[in-house]
Amino acid sequence: MPWSKGPVYERIELMRMWESGRYTVSDLAERAGVTRQCLHMWIGRWKAEGEAGMVERSRAPLNPRRVDSKVVEQLLQLKGEHPDRGPEKLVAMMSDREGKLPMAVSTAGKILDAYGMVQRRKRRERVGPPSSAPRRPIPGPGHTLTADHKGYFRLGNGRYCYPLTVVDPGSRYLYAIDAQSRVTVAAAWKVFDRIFTEFGVPDQILTDNGVPFCSARSLGGLTELTKRWIKLGIHVARIDPGRPQQNSIHERMHRTLKAGATNPPQQTNRLQDLHFQRFRYDYNWLRPHKSLDLRPPAERLTPYRRSYASLRGVELEYPLHFGLQRVHPNGELKINGKRIYLSGVLAHEVVGLDQVDEHRIEIFFGPVTLGYYDLRRGCIVKDDIPAEK
Repeated sequence: MPWSKGPVYERIELMRMWESGRYTVSDLAERAGVTRQCLHMWIGRWKAEGEAGMVERSRAPLNPRRVDSKVVEQLLQLKGEHPDRGPEKLVAMMSDREGKLPMAVSTAGKILDAYGMVQRRKRRERVGPPSSAPRRPIPGPGHTLTADHKGYFRLGNGRYCYPLTVVDPGSRYLYAIDAQSRVTVAAAWKVFDRIFTEFGVPDQILTDNGVPFCSARSLGGLTELTKRWIKLGIHVARIDPGRPQQNSIHERMHRTLKAGATNPPQQTNRLQDLHFQRFRYDYNWLRPHKSLDLRPPAERLTPYRRSYASLRGVELEYPLHFGLQRVHPNGELKINGKRIYLSGVLAHEVVGLDQVDEHRIEIFFGPVTLGYYDLRRGCIVKDDIPAEK
């Protein structure tokens, strides 16, 4: 069989084998490495055209639809009159009385793009929820703040102490060691409120995934504390679960704190707090740090650049194309007429809704993506799941 002469000769030989009646369509399709449907198509062409029907044909449409120049001119004129409207609305405006469209929306988009009339929307910097937001590099002192609740321990009176520690990793300055009797948002906020008032507001706060910094039951792990940070324009990031080494500077300070201020523990919470403050003074002002060329952290301390007073009470901003909604007191939101539970933490807060495509609505709290509302399933999903085609 002259297979080396090309595919046309191969098909002709297959047709002659088929005409002999000694081979079934399945046998020949398997021999040629094609489907039975493809072989039936070749047989039809063989019957109608003979050898000429075995020549490879172009797959381009026989009558490609071209857009009339007058239609293009009308589209460009409409775009000039309505620069804020996209191809979908412009094509709808050009439809006739019966609703017939003059071109596909995709075609209109390509024409507008070719004529430089597409204003590409500037995408805001994507910030994932605190539970997944990437940590930003720390350029030096006065940028990032790290916080953690050091492991609790029992005091001399039998009660537990939960120390809250706050550090500037750039300068190693220990802003606070607060001996708390319970882990609560209210107790933690008093500490941060004092730090922000005295030293300014950091660009980033890095914590672990424990309370009061993270809630597994809240969308995006959001808590009342992290919500307040976000409203101050702070980038909230968390280390990966079980990876304390990602906050190594803070963890190293905890080792020093444990050896110097908790062993042995004091009798009461008040006495323990006084002991913490003596340790903090020594740590910041007297103790040489190898990473600081054997200088104390107080010599490298740099206040944060943003003033706390100027940020309090400032409303979150959203792009003009976002749909804005205020979350109901019970944490619900209404999307497409359906009440969806968002988060009790966001009660009375304004969130932004941005329709990504026909199936998904992205939900923002300030710059932070909390999740996506899936219009097909009627529920909120935490990850950006691509729309099905």
